[in-house]
Amino acid sequence: MSIQNLTVQSSKNANFTNAIFKGCNLDNNEFLGAKLQNIEFTKSSLKNLTIGGEITNCQFTNGCTFKKVIFKNATLKNLFIKNVSNMKSILFENCKADKLSYEFLRLAKANVNNIEVFS
Repeated sequence: MSIQNLTVQSSKNANFTNAIFKGCNLDNNEFLGAKLQNIEFTKSSLKNLTIGGEITNCQFTNGCTFKKVIFKNATLKNLFIKNVSNMKSILFENCKADKLSYEFLRLAKANVNNIEVFS
């Protein structure tokens, strides 16, 4: 499923498995309880966004913009992050990440102090 130039208003409990978000405005939204597996976010705006649940095999690449993004009660597995901005503005609340995801976040300059690492 490829999604382009979309403005999302509500995405609670949605299933976005295998979605590609390209050039989307995901501002002022919550992805709580949403299924986020095998997702690609490219050139998308992620501002004032809260993400929770299990996020697996997700990519944030090529111009994604983060501002006031909160990962809340999230488990992060196999994240890939490249060429994104404002990673320092991300807040992690009660989150866990595998070692690979943790390192991608750390290298992208996210504040990883509140992330518990698991094997």
